[in-house]
Amino acid sequence: MLSAELINIGGEQCVLRMLSDITEEKKAERVIDYLAHHDALTGLPNRLLARDRAQQMIAAAKRDGHKIALLFMDLDNFK
Repeated sequence: MLSAELINIGGEQCVLRMLSDITEEKKAERVIDYLAHHDALTGLPNRLLARDRAQQMIAAAKRDGHKIALLFMDLDNFK
């Protein structure tokens, strides 16, 4: 991240620039997002992600005048 500001040093206007490496913060954000939307054991998408994708598909179908179908399977109480 780059930021800049004007400062006064000894009566002269100077530009102070700061550069920060935010690579680790962005990596942590991606990990948190993945964990929020996937099952920790299987790595499969969880209900939150499925609901989000279904809402996106429904909105796109309404917008484009298409129909959609959703199949839900319950395998021995494994959802």
